[in-house]
Amino acid sequence: MERWLWGIGILMLFAGCAVREDVPDQVKLLFQDLDRNPSEEVFRAWVKGHAIPWVEQGRITFFLWDERATHVVFESPVLENKEKKVEMKRYKKTPLFYVSFPLQERRVMDYSFLRFDENTPNGKRIQDPSHPFVAYTKPLMSRWIAPGEKKGRLLITNLKPSNGLASRRIFIYLPWEYGHTTNAYPVLYMQDGQNLWDSSVANFGGWKVDTTLDRLIAEQKIQPLIVVGIENSSARAEEYVGFSAYYGFRETYDTNEQKRVVEYSKKYLEFVVGELIPYIKSHYRVLSGDMAVAGSSFGAGVSLYLGFSKPEVFRAIGAFSFGNYRVDDVNRGIRRVLQVQPYLSDHLLLPDGKHKIYLDCGGRGIDSIFVEAARKLHSDLVKKGWKEGKDYLYIEEATADHNEVAWAKRFERFVIFLWGK
Repeated sequence: MERWLWGIGILMLFAGCAVREDVPDQVKLLFQDLDRNPSEEVFRAWVKGHAIPWVEQGRITFFLWDERATHVVFESPVLENKEKKVEMKRYKKTPLFYVSFPLQERRVMDYSFLRFDENTPNGKRIQDPSHPFVAYTKPLMSRWIAPGEKKGRLLITNLKPSNGLASRRIFIYLPWEYGHTTNAYPVLYMQDGQNLWDSSVANFGGWKVDTTLDRLIAEQKIQPLIVVGIENSSARAEEYVGFSAYYGFRETYDTNEQKRVVEYSKKYLEFVVGELIPYIKSHYRVLSGDMAVAGSSFGAGVSLYLGFSKPEVFRAIGAFSFGNYRVDDVNRGIRRVLQVQPYLSDHLLLPDGKHKIYLDCGGRGIDSIFVEAARKLHSDLVKKGWKEGKDYLYIEEATADHNEVAWAKRFERFVIFLWGK
């Protein structure tokens, strides 16, 4: 009954406009080509010359070529029927399913397909295989953004490190102008990539990196840049701050355990520098001489570790809520002594006028413990010759907590420090 209701009547979209049977001229030409040769090659050849979904004559048309589907339902929050769904039409006897709507004033549209076949009678929700950009929602949806809309695009891919670390999602933010230029862009690599974006899926609503960059780029306050967010794994502590396990510790400890944990950070460094960065360089237009790395909490520790270890790769570092637990706090779920600040203080970079460091910490929650180590690293950097306000910025906010809400507020200051015009 519900499916029957999707396929009949007048369904309203956007400002209440009705879905019509007609399609734009270019879609009609596609249909004519399929009449002559109803093959996937014909459809793929058409897709190469047309942005999918296709916008023409005030209409937006969505497509799915699926050899096995018996029928497909289009889903989107902007549909104004109760189910937020509408049955897609099949073009004659081909495997091409499509639906076309009046565009009206809509500039952003999230959507997905619910496809049915003989083996999935209840349907399976998928993203648009012809459109790479996504909305970071639960579940993930495809996101269409109108050309010229000053809103960055987000892609998500999966990478499996070759050295045995767990596979993980890689989130890639492209500035709104990326597809309309041939420019190369700075790249910011960030830890805990799943929590960077303005989304209810992220912790505390996320860092809002995408929303902040969209605004700052549109206001021409910073250079446009690419952000690569690296999802953490279940071995987050080991990968991020394993390098510091028992560093300089004078009491008896398990040296085999130390070696095992330290190896995690080494492998993480190998993955980021040896596999992820080459992947990004091969797929996107980037400025190899303008790459930075940043993160928060233990992600701040590994960002400093990466930056100090590979200054020829990263020209800047961002460390939010930096610090480490005291030795007597070892039982806070870590189960081992981590000497993050002592290790990093012994491996500081010398200022050279080319590199920049941003360091901060709050004063509440975990930051009330971490701030002691942040102050010590800050003092050591100044002694090393780093000049505050020039190549180095230290921020301490006594009322800030240890969460994405606080980091989102300080992120703007960080990117302006690095890429401000």
